[in-house]
Amino acid sequence: MANLILFPEPDAKAHAHAETERKRKLFAWGDALLQQLGLTAKVMQAQSVDDLRKIVVDTDDVEVEFAIRDALHPAVGQRAEHFTGVKAGTLKRLLKMRFGEMKKDREAELLHGRTGGRRRQALIAA
Repeated sequence: MANLILFPEPDAKAHAHAETERKRKLFAWGDALLQQLGLTAKVMQAQSVDDLRKIVVDTDDVEVEFAIRDALHPAVGQRAEHFTGVKAGTLKRLLKMRFGEMKKDREAELLHGRTGGRRRQALIAA
């Protein structure tokens, strides 16, 4: 009869922390790309909801495709750990989500006169 080796149960708190950190890094990547594409500035400069709604992100744009390729398949070195198991489609959806959140925050500012949510303050600090 074979002897079984029992491994300790993974710490749920450590796993949750690691997953949160991974998502934070993925979101930071998306925010940085939006800033690099000039979309963050355009959204923050929108003076009306109508102006804001005219701003769109094209996830099929060549710059976006190159940024995704560079993240998933770097020319030099290993892929960053937080991109492990992530596919191009997931990064495109993440980019759309972060862009949508940024526009939603700006729309709330324009409609209700709010001068900054958590996201805007984080973008200004970056």
